[in-house]
Amino acid sequence: MRTKPILLPEASLLMGSEQRYPIVREVRFKVLSGERPQKIVAGKTIDISNRVIRFATEQSPAPGDLVEMSISWPAQLELVAKGNVIRSKGKNVAVEIQKYEFRTLASSPVPR
Repeated sequence: MRTKPILLPEASLLMGSEQRYPIVREVRFKVLSGERPQKIVAGKTIDISNRVIRFATEQSPAPGDLVEMSISWPAQLELVAKGNVIRSKGKNVAVEIQKYEFRTLASSPVPR
């Protein structure tokens, strides 16, 4: 017997009903919204779910801003994600992930 998936309202997914993983990694981001290029700002992730990345930074983007993030990952990888800021309060920011990919980092040659 095949069961049907349970569909939840999208708002409930963004309000904490999904599993968050307490992954603390370095994050760099830039705001893609606006006319002039933005500088790259650093921070640290707080937690990550399948739809939202939360991080802390000294220079928080505004809600609604489109940002591109690069998060350090073990094994010579980085997680690159784009999304819109859905919350920004003090130093804490939440971004709804629209697109992501893992990229390999160039490694330095091993001395022989």
